[in-house]
Amino acid sequence: MTKLTVISWNSQQLPYCSVNHFLYSLIRSSRVYRRGLITQLLKMFDTDSNTSPLTLEEQLFVADNLAYFP
Repeated sequence: MTKLTVISWNSQQLPYCSVNHFLYSLIRSSRVYRRGLITQLLKMFDTDSNTSPLTLEEQLFVADNLAYFP
């Protein structure tokens, strides 16, 4: 997994955006796809059903991206 940091964005729009902002912007118009993506990302934190737990770095990466979705 490649380590990426949250990048700063144009100060006139959003102060920060997630690394996966482009993916989210592609599906932003469809509530079904947007909800599906966010649901799958949140399921990564479910420790009861997760057979291969994420490392702390992977959890931080996903959490940072979720925090900066528009």
